[in-house]
Amino acid sequence: MRPRPQHWQFASAEVEHEGRRFPLRIWGWSAESAADAAMRAQHRLAAAVDQLTRGRAGFDY
Repeated sequence: MRPRPQHWQFASAEVEHEGRRFPLRIWGWSAESAADAAMRAQHRLAAAVDQLTRGRAGFDY
């Protein structure tokens, strides 16, 4: 069984795509540390920005 996440951090960005602006706020979590949670949030944010700028709608974040 995995340890329950105790640390939560978010990363945010505003992305422009096809003339529209999208504010993003993505959470990351970790059982290890706040720094690990922040790193996970940044990785998830980068993936979301990539999906959005490619024009893929309906991604799950």
